[in-house]
Amino acid sequence: MDHAGMARQIVEGVGGAANIALIDHCMTRLRLTVMDIAKVDVRRIQSIPGVLGTMTRGGQFQVVLAEAVVPVSAQVRSLMQGDQSPAVPDTPTGPDMPAAPATANRYDRLAAVIIDNVGGAGNVKALEHCSTRLRFTLADPGRAKVDTLKRTEGILVW
Repeated sequence: MDHAGMARQIVEGVGGAANIALIDHCMTRLRLTVMDIAKVDVRRIQSIPGVLGTMTRGGQFQVVLAEAVVPVSAQVRSLMQGDQSPAVPDTPTGPDMPAAPATANRYDRLAAVIIDNVGGAGNVKALEHCSTRLRFTLADPGRAKVDTLKRTEGILVW
C-alpha cells in the first residue's frame, strides 16, 4: 500500500483528524496523542497492510511501521494540515498556565508552559533533545511543577 493510503487509514482508524492532538515518531513507530482513546479502532489499524503492530504507552497510541514511519508520518501531518479543526488546542489547558501572546503559535505556547513549570529559564542548567524528548537538567529540581506539566495537554512527563 502507498504511504498516503496507509496514513489515511490510520487517521480514520484513530477516530479522524479531530481526535489527534499531537503527532510524533521515533525510528519505527508513529506516535499519536489522541483526544479520546475510546475512538481508536485497534483491530482496524492492525489490519492495515504495512502495520506491524500497535501499543499504547505513555499516553500515546503507537503504530509500528518500521522503515515506513517517516513517509507515513509526513502523510499524516499533511492530512492534519488539511483538517480545519485544530490538532492542538489554541492554548494549553491546566492550572497555573502562563499567558502567551495572542500571536504565539501552539509551540510557542507549549514552550512558555514548559519554561514556566520547570522553574523558569534561570533554573535550566542544560537541555538536551532526541527525536521525541526534551531532557532538562535543573539547578533546583524542587522548583519544577511536575504535576502541572503532567496535566498539560501535549506534554508527557516521565
